[in-house]
Amino acid sequence: MPSNIPAARARLEALCATHHTPYTVRQELKKALAEMRRVRTKPLCAADPNVQPMTAELAGEVREFASANPLWSNMRLARKFRVNPGRVSEAIAGLR
Repeated sequence: MPSNIPAARARLEALCATHHTPYTVRQELKKALAEMRRVRTKPLCAADPNVQPMTAELAGEVREFASANPLWSNMRLARKFRVNPGRVSEAIAGLR
């Protein structure tokens, strides 16, 4: 059964609103509801502004260099070509 957080919140809020629910239980439900709130924060890290986009020509260069230097990791290749390591992987696999 998939989760449905909004529906669960609504049910808990309805329980909090009834006077038949004991005070201590209502307080615990309110604490649980507060913990269910999603807090948006800024990302801890952002993409490097010096990273350049992967072009078809650059992908070809990456593939050639990678085949000539098979011991280089994708991370090392990414630093050399100033691109994202995921794009290096895609270039080597022929997806770019």
